Amino acid sequence: MSNCYSSFSGFFFGAAYAQFKMKKDLGDIDYVNTAFISDLLPNLLALTIIILGIARTSIFSEQTVSPIRLSSGISLIAIGIYAVTLKVTPEFRKKGFVILDREIPWKDLISYNWYQEQVIELEFKHKDQLRIHRSVVAPEDEK
Repeated sequence: MSNCYSSFSGFFFGAAYAQFKMKKDLGDIDYVNTAFISDLLPNLLALTIIILGIARTSIFSEQTVSPIRLSSGISLIAIGIYAVTLKVTPEFRKKGFVILDREIPWKDLISYNWYQEQVIELEFKHKDQLRIHRSVVAPEDEK
């Protein structure tokens, strides 16, 4: 069972690293809508998962550290770190934008329009398919 947990942690640490590297390669953030529900709350949940993972390892308690506890705790920490790298709202960066874990270069953006008063609709090409994504934009950020 600890091999299974170790595999999970390797997968999520690798996915978190790939997400971090992708965002770094796309450049600095130009715009991301930050609201409590879409930004702070998911990060608090991810931090809670990380803290639960640290507690699960039992390295700061009097319980014996076993391979299953250590590997399951590390897998929870890896899931929490991966959750920190994901954003619910699109991140507009210098060389493109990121939606969850997808990288879309600016050349693949086909069009955008205001779907509603505070909702922007992005039409883009991803893996040779046309995709549409709607995202909320704060009223003070509309241009």
